[in-house]
Amino acid sequence: MLGSEKFTLTNWNEYEFDRDATYAAGNGGKEGLNGAVALWWNATSHITTGIPVSICG
Repeated sequence: MLGSEKFTLTNWNEYEFDRDATYAAGNGGKEGLNGAVALWWNATSHITTGIPVSICG
């Protein structure tokens, strides 16, 4: 909580090994990191909104 407001922080990530050569050529090579982090505001028990930030490589 921040004051009387409720927030949630979430994250997701994955590491890719041995990508297909066709995909790897334009997307950073044979390995890659994908993921996201998001800050969610729980406005009420029925309404939540947030700001996600994607991380791809």
